[in-house]
Amino acid sequence: MKSYLSTLALSLALAGLLFYSAHIQSETIKVILLSQANPPYTITQDGKHSGIYVDIFARLSAITNFSFTMLAYTPPRAVREFELGRVDIEPGINEHWRSSSPVKALYSIAFATSTDLLVFKEQDRLAFSTPADLKGKTIGVIRGYTYPKFEQAFSSGTITRIDGLSEQHLLKLLLAGRVKYIIIGAHTFYYHQKLYPQYRKFAVGGVVNQVEIKMRIQPNKAYLLPELNDALNLMISRGEIKAIYNKYQ
Repeated sequence: MKSYLSTLALSLALAGLLFYSAHIQSETIKVILLSQANPPYTITQDGKHSGIYVDIFARLSAITNFSFTMLAYTPPRAVREFELGRVDIEPGINEHWRSSSPVKALYSIAFATSTDLLVFKEQDRLAFSTPADLKGKTIGVIRGYTYPKFEQAFSSGTITRIDGLSEQHLLKLLLAGRVKYIIIGAHTFYYHQKLYPQYRKFAVGGVVNQVEIKMRIQPNKAYLLPELNDALNLMISRGEIKAIYNKYQ
């Protein structure tokens, strides 16, 4: 009788494990894409999506037991969808950017960095190392974005902040002379320089900010983390993440 119960318990445990494994393997994980002005991370053309994050998740789908579906939202709606629990992963996030969120999300290992650059026309070049070097200047930035080193200067009026709708909008403002300086993400800047010759004459004054970026994950999807981290580590060690980023520069 004792042997029968042990065998039954083992069989039930194995059945449960197999069910859980099958559930994981059959589950489709919902990933956020930003639908507006977010190249090279998301590029939308003729209703189809491509770009850095599409490439990364295509590779993750190939080397993990998970499949991923990409859902495109505007930035405000993307934040809301995550907080409502209707999407599972928000890629390319630093935890400090979401510190005020009510969702106690989990984060993967860092797989890349986000670097903000000060950019200007060559004739407006200046030596830049701190916000004090830009006293009295007007700077174009992305609406809704925060820039920790500059926030005090913005709030005090020492530096005037002009909000752009997107990185491409900032480049157009700079080209037209509406502003003399902009803060823009490095990958985005070099992507647009590659595509548009008119932006190749712009100069880089220095790094404004640099942070690690990770995958932000719903707390009820904690079981994703071990395999996701292993896959990201593998892609990093093989140079695959770097190759994907370089593809768009």
